[in-house]
Amino acid sequence: MSEARVYRTPYSDGAAFIDGRFVLVAEARVPILDWGFLRSDATYDVAHVWRGGFFRLEDHLSRFERGMERLRMKVPYGRAEIREILMECVRLSGLREAYVEVVCTRGIPPPGSRDPRECENRLYAFAVPFVWIADPEKQEQGLDAVIGRVQRIQPEAVDPTVKN
Repeated sequence: MSEARVYRTPYSDGAAFIDGRFVLVAEARVPILDWGFLRSDATYDVAHVWRGGFFRLEDHLSRFERGMERLRMKVPYGRAEIREILMECVRLSGLREAYVEVVCTRGIPPPGSRDPRECENRLYAFAVPFVWIADPEKQEQGLDAVIGRVQRIQPEAVDPTVKN
């Protein structure tokens, strides 16, 4: 009886795309002056990979693009390039079940500027192993949910159609 071998790569814990290059997820860093970090000025989307394939990736990319447009953000990558970046994060990681996120932040303004139009928007992406929040028994039985009555953020303050 032979034991199944599990092959690990340096990226098995996850791969990230930062500043135009791929890095180990543990080494990925967002600059401290990025307004995405300082002011939560960002949009994102999450796609899942099941059995080695993305689930509805094009829908997620469409929503991500709409979020950027509504926040007046633009990155130097087209849709096809962003798709390839996400696919490469998964390929490098070797993961067959993954949580894959793409993020656009406002970026960093020129020194002394407070004008968001002067920021250089930044693209970040990563793929990490998928983690279930419910164990198999709870997945089978179902979970309870509570819907709060208090509206935390008014739709006039933040567009509720933008993931932020």
